[in-house]
Amino acid sequence: MVVLNERVEILAKDKRFRDSFHVAVCRALGTVDVVAELALPLVMSHGWLLVQKSKRQVTQEVKLASRALPYLGGRLAEVASTFGEALGKDHVVLVVEKLSPTAMCYPRPIPQMRRRPLGTL
Repeated sequence: MVVLNERVEILAKDKRFRDSFHVAVCRALGTVDVVAELALPLVMSHGWLLVQKSKRQVTQEVKLASRALPYLGGRLAEVASTFGEALGKDHVVLVVEKLSPTAMCYPRPIPQMRRRPLGTL
């Protein structure tokens, strides 16, 4: 098992790590479309991306995921509840399944991701 504690922005373009992880876990990084564009290229096909979000964000985040994930080879598989008492906050985990390899043009530079979110191109 390999665990990397590194910023996904650093790893996202490194070909050594592309399509090489079974699971990627992200929290406090940004909206799910940006998180997926950065992290999903690191996940192998049939792997998983787990994105923690607050319950109050879930409706908007699911909408963003449905627009962005098809471009990245992924799909939203589940919105899983967490134990609020354990974390001290009400959160959910967006569970993204990677269905196919992500095109090499992703991730785009972060300013471009913010200006032109996937699904609005």
